[in-house]
This record gives sequence, C-alpha cells and structure tokens, in this order.
Amino acid sequence: MGKESFKRLDLSISGMHCASCVAKIEKALAQANGVKEARVNLATETASILYDPAKTVPLHFTKAIQDLGFGIKKEKIVLPIQGMSCASCVSKVETALNKIPGVIQANVNLALQNATVNITPGKVTVRDLAREVEALGYKVPHIEEGPGIDKERLDREEEVKNLKQKFLAGLILIIPLLS
Repeated sequence: MGKESFKRLDLSISGMHCASCVAKIEKALAQANGVKEARVNLATETASILYDPAKTVPLHFTKAIQDLGFGIKKEKIVLPIQGMSCASCVSKVETALNKIPGVIQANVNLALQNATVNITPGKVTVRDLAREVEALGYKVPHIEEGPGIDKERLDREEEVKNLKQKFLAGLILIIPLLS
C-alpha cells in the first residue's frame, strides 16, 4: 500500500498535563486499526495521525481520546444544503464532507436539508465545506465567511448581554425608590 492512500488528521486535545498523558494518547491511537503513525505534542496540545481512511474514520480517534478522559477541541457547523432528494444524495454529501482535511465528522440530514459538521478549529472553513457540497451539484444558501459560526451560541450570548443590560437599567431605576 502506497503512502498516497494514507490521510493525515490533526486534532486539538484538551486536558493533557504531562508526558504520561502524551504517552497514553499516542499508545491508544497507534493501536487503532488503520493507523500508520500517531504523534502527540504536549506544547501545542495536538495529535497528528497518519491513517488509512479505508480502514477507519476520525470518529474512532476522537472516541479513543475521550475514553482516556481527555477532550477534543472542535467546532460545530450546521451547513444548509438545498437539492438533496434521497438517501443516495445524503451518502454522497456525507462522504465528500468527511474526506475534507480538518473534518472530524459530518452527518447529513435529508429531512432538515442540512449537514452538521464537527471540525478542528482553524483547519477548515465554512466556505471550504460549501465549495465541496456545491461541486457535487447541490446548493448552499448564503453562509457567513470565515471559520464556522455556531449561530445558536452567538444568539444566546447576545440574549444574555441584552438581559444583563435590562437588569442593570432596572436596578438603577429602582434604587431611588428603595431609599
């Protein structure tokens, strides 16, 4: 089997504190089916894995790391997709997204007409994902440029900010009444 059949995946890991943590993770990853090489760097908190995509998927690596008690730093992107009409469409899009470097896992939902994609932050953008989907002949409605944006999280943060401002304004107005 030639080197070209192997794929490299970089994962950001949280919770490592020492060389023993590094050794545990490297050992678990190296023993996974289809892994040619696994290197973990404590200073950069990353794991670099060279693996055969025909034998395994990145989800197995994230599960192995999490089973050891460490976390995976990832970002969730929900990508709207128009034009999918059957399970074959879903399979085609899901397979294409999962092949993009930096994608940890992609799940496509026909009923919701979207893909939920977990990525390694800074390794892939929403635009990269959209380009891949559009190359298959599907349409991705207007999306935000730059790295993936978790719209729900941003909306919640904005709501909390507004509630804090209203609370402070109310507090300022009620203090004179209590005096």
